[in-house]
Amino acid sequence: SVDYHHDMSDIQEASWHPWIIDLASFGGVDLTNVTSIAIGFSKEGGSTAGGSGLVYFDDISLYAKRCEPTERTEEFADLDYAGNDCEVTHEEVEVMSADWLTSDHTGTGKMLLHWKFDDGAAATIAADSSGNNRTGDINDATWVEAGKIGGCLDFYEGQYVIDNDANVYMDGLYGLTVALWIKSNATDIDAGFIIFEEPSGNDRRNIRYDEDGGDTEDLIKYGVTTDEGQEEDEGSEYTQTTSWQHIAVTWASGVGLKLYIDGELDIPSDDDNAQTGATTGYDRVMVGRGGKYGDGDDSMGWNGYIDDVQIYNFALSKAEIQNVMTGNTEAPRQVDYLNISPAELYDSRPEGERSINFEDFALLMQRFLDKQEFPLD
Repeated sequence: SVDYHHDMSDIQEASWHPWIIDLASFGGVDLTNVTSIAIGFSKEGGSTAGGSGLVYFDDISLYAKRCEPTERTEEFADLDYAGNDCEVTHEEVEVMSADWLTSDHTGTGKMLLHWKFDDGAAATIAADSSGNNRTGDINDATWVEAGKIGGCLDFYEGQYVIDNDANVYMDGLYGLTVALWIKSNATDIDAGFIIFEEPSGNDRRNIRYDEDGGDTEDLIKYGVTTDEGQEEDEGSEYTQTTSWQHIAVTWASGVGLKLYIDGELDIPSDDDNAQTGATTGYDRVMVGRGGKYGDGDDSMGWNGYIDDVQIYNFALSKAEIQNVMTGNTEAPRQVDYLNISPAELYDSRPEGERSINFEDFALLMQRFLDKQEFPLD
């Protein structure tokens, strides 16, 4: 008999958690003698006293060693995130060569805009709680007292909130985070909830629900545009919901886009190459619409609630996103160093003086043709 202890805080949260158990971690156990597996809970020392509640289990499977992208160690040199193949091959060399000799950027990490939507039923202006006085004009969206955090706004087929001067603070950034709470009236839809340019049928600067992706359905689509090019990604399938959902998209030059759903990193179903450069063409913040609205169909606007819109000029970490989900806007970092590429493998240079060079290439070659499978060797 061997006890397995996962992160016990998981069972305190009302959400699904994957538990990936490495059987090889049961030291001193001959796995050929295992005839059954029991799942249960007990207090330290084996006592079953105390505690109450209901826990669900689903999809229990037994696998041989396999590729598990979410379990890759940070130092592993698998840079081809679009492939998610856990293998270091010529695709990783291509990622490195594309960013060869580029260096990191430094900048002060700060909040750019915060619309809480707590302004009341008579309000025509969305107040900015960031201290930057970047208010938004409310166009027909209806205030609702019971939002996710305080009040919120109810949108219907193209109603929106807008600040038309966003180019002043959103262009020229080497990092970006857009975070907000949404609650849709339907799923299996094309509908945008935030965009940073005139809606025109593309996904270069927006976040939206996408009914049909390249190979998946009912997903979230998101993009960024810089002076070097565009990056458009598609999240995992069946992530649309009619429940409250926290969406955060981060981007850092060379590192690329990341989507967090309810504070957890999403694995994209379609992942463009990480884009370098600085943001450009961000001429507005428009909440309630997205890229497909420009096709001329009002139904492509958001139908449902939106609350607590936050924008930062750097890529928040997972822990920071989980912090701001609660409405707390005190980001732990004051200065953010933006590594310009995932190919920055050599970690002994100081921040602000890093570049992609032969030190990184040497580490890549040490792992060339390695395949990192779970359970780890």
